[in-house]
Amino acid sequence: PTVASAPFDKPSADVILRSSNNVDFYVYKAVLVLASPVFEDMFGLPQPSNPSQQDIHPDSGLPLVHVTDNGETLEYLLRICYPIRNPVLCDRGVIAAVLEAAVKYGMDDATEQMTQLLHGFFPRESIHVYVIACRLKLETLARAAAHQSLKQCHHYTPAMGHISAGALHRLLHFRRNHAQLAVDYKFCEPSIESTSIAEPVIGPAEDPITSHPFDDPSADTILKSSDGVVFHVHQFVLAMVSDVLSKDLGFAHPGESSGSRTSPLVLSVPEDSQTLLRLLQLSYPMPDPDLKGFVATYTLLRSAIKYNMARAIKYAQTKVAEHIELHPLRVYFIATKHKLVEEERVRWEQVAREAALRAVYEKSDPYVPEMEDVPAGTYCLFLDTRAKVFAIGDSLSSRWTTQLQFTPSPLHWSHPKYESSNAPRVGLGNIHLWLGLYEPAAPPAGTQLGPCTDNRLLAVTRTRHRARSIWRK
Repeated sequence: PTVASAPFDKPSADVILRSSNNVDFYVYKAVLVLASPVFEDMFGLPQPSNPSQQDIHPDSGLPLVHVTDNGETLEYLLRICYPIRNPVLCDRGVIAAVLEAAVKYGMDDATEQMTQLLHGFFPRESIHVYVIACRLKLETLARAAAHQSLKQCHHYTPAMGHISAGALHRLLHFRRNHAQLAVDYKFCEPSIESTSIAEPVIGPAEDPITSHPFDDPSADTILKSSDGVVFHVHQFVLAMVSDVLSKDLGFAHPGESSGSRTSPLVLSVPEDSQTLLRLLQLSYPMPDPDLKGFVATYTLLRSAIKYNMARAIKYAQTKVAEHIELHPLRVYFIATKHKLVEEERVRWEQVAREAALRAVYEKSDPYVPEMEDVPAGTYCLFLDTRAKVFAIGDSLSSRWTTQLQFTPSPLHWSHPKYESSNAPRVGLGNIHLWLGLYEPAAPPAGTQLGPCTDNRLLAVTRTRHRARSIWRK
């Protein structure tokens, strides 16, 4: 380790902070306590009579506190806390790092100073500031950045990968409808107003089950659901289908005796009884469960993935894909989330592609709760793909203006507000044209083919292939 520069090298200090890159800062507890409630609580705790070697500096014998901040960030932060000249910070990345550390340690004065410095990047870099604010849950700064973003159009930047698609959706919704939104509209997390534009939840919450086949009193394990239903199951079955449950239950490896237990092992799980029953039906040699409704399907999928249950994952994935036609955007985000995992990539890639192609013809941009689980880049990819598909539609519709009805399409995400008179127009009135993106281009039964019809079907086929090639890119 190296010693920090003055004034953080004084031997009279009473504690040492070691940065993530092994720079030692000799500091005074009194200064840290005044600046940070986190350090105040830390130093107020009773100290062990025999501290471990890693908590004591080997040369000075002073208490050694390891922090996750690098040396540069920690030095700037400490200079703000000390009664010395504040550092001059101009780099947005450095300011963001110091702000993150200040928020982590609860340093209000440093947080306010860094926030004011970020205001200096408006309006040119308002999207970057919005990303920083949402990542750190700084609602006031996020609101200021959103207002500043109205002054110009913006485009996707890699920095958006640090926020959720939900945070991006709230920004786009604000840019299009800011005049009608409440002054306390939330950006960093979902609120009643932002979720009011959501797709409705499909189906009511399921009631606890009243009977089930897992009632054998001789079984050696009991699983208890979150709503209090008890399932008598067998350890060896759960051990074969789920390594996660095997660890949770402390099972012996297959083939070793577990007969020393005289009473069933009881494990409470967070799943409700309906979900737990379906998981167990997919664990035993039983028929697949009856599964209806989007919420129940996705709940089963999440639980199956959590417990790494192969049969249940495959079954739930198939059922999720069945909702592509009615809820393509939700399925798109679910598939995108799971295809980010390397071993799940092939399984979900096709589902994500089909869901995206289904969603391109929707006339609005609803909020869906699955947006909170994926980075904003996945939403940007969808919006950019849709814009390219609409451009194809605009090109085609200009040739057949007498056959197609025109309606406003959703705006590309970079537009600051929704103006229907200025919106790009595309032939969404004839939904069969857009179904042609993924359905075979065949005429309805009994249709008399003429030159115009033939040309339109040919256009549908070409549009479908061009849209698929856009998505693959």
